[in-house]
Parts: sequence; structure tokens; C-alpha cells
Amino acid sequence: KNSMFIVFTLVWAVFTAVILINTFLITRELATLHHGVKAISKGRFGTTLEHKDASGEIKELFNAFNDMSSRLHRYEEQNIEELTLERNKFESVLMNIANGVVVCDSNDAAVLVNPIAEHILSIKHNEIINTSFADYVDTEGTVCFKNEIETFKKPPLEIIEKKPLEFNVEVNTRIIKSVISPMFSKSHDYLGYIIVLIDITKEAEVDKLKSDFISNVSH
Repeated sequence: KNSMFIVFTLVWAVFTAVILINTFLITRELATLHHGVKAISKGRFGTTLEHKDASGEIKELFNAFNDMSSRLHRYEEQNIEELTLERNKFESVLMNIANGVVVCDSNDAAVLVNPIAEHILSIKHNEIINTSFADYVDTEGTVCFKNEIETFKKPPLEIIEKKPLEFNVEVNTRIIKSVISPMFSKSHDYLGYIIVLIDITKEAEVDKLKSDFISNVSH
């Protein structure tokens, strides 16, 4: 009986030790996988997990994770390249367009201003970029666009998308025709708006001369 008890105790001890060791190894492997998943959730695509000593099923799981992480990394790089290319094209067009252009994000911050707009607004690039365009003040101390931007943002997006807001405003003694249009992503998420600035000072002066002439003739 004593021998059987000792044998039983040894078997139980070995069995318990095996279970504990196996549990420890699985827990460690799952913790490693957990850290990998957290890295992916934070955008660290390309994270790989070492699995030299992993058990069969866990090893397959690690391989699947590494494959997914690698695919996400390649997809991210491809998207960044495409986005960079599209942005470069977009900036190239805006920088060389004949009219002034100001691109603002959804918080009214100016993220892109072309040279013509800088000239019209009499402001340097570093003085306006990343600042609220709604708070822009011209050299006369006049807040020029705040009311119109607020008016533009009041209607639903589907309305302002079909009918951009047009208005004339005096900026630095110039008459500027302005057009505000919403800007959307490919998935139609609202990103902000674009303001096109057209200097119509000469046209306005000609119209005034015509009006004055007609008024004088009629008298």
C-alpha cells in the first residue's frame, strides 16, 4: 500500500508539474500574442512575433499573426505612397492656379495657401498656415471672412455641396470675389473647405464708372 501511495503521489506530482509548466508556456505565448495585437492596434504594422519554442497550434497562430502584420505593413506603405502622390498633384495644381486658393480643415485652420492668395491677403505663408482663417484680419484691421465662413457652415453638407457659397468682400482695399466649397474624402467624409479668391477690383471699378456715367446721363 505504501508503495502504491508513493507511486500515485509521484505520478500526481509529475502530472501537476506538467500541467503547470504547460500552463506557464501557454500563458507566456498568449502574453506575447497580446503584446503583438496591442502593437497592431496602435498602428505599428509589420510587428513580428518570435515563435521558435512555441507549441504546434500556437506556432500556427503566430505565423498567421506575422503574415497579417506583414500584409498590413505593405498595405500601409502603398496607401502612404498613393496619398503622397495625390497630395503632391493637388498641391501642384493649387500652387500654379491663376486665382488665390486657401484650403482649410474642419477646424478652420489653413493647411494650404497658394502664392496668389498670399498676395491678395498681403500675408506671408508662415503667418497664416495652421492658423484659423476665420480669424484673418487684413491690413486695415478688418475681419474679412468670419461671418461668411459661419454662414457657409450652417446648412447641411448635402446642401452646401451642391451650392457653394459666393460673396464679394473687401480685403486690403481690393474687391475680392470669394467662393467657398466643401472638401470630402473618397469615402465622402467631410474634411474641410476650399476658398477661391478672385481679385475683381478692376471689374468693380469699371462697373462703378458705368453706373456713374448712366446716372449722370439720366440727370
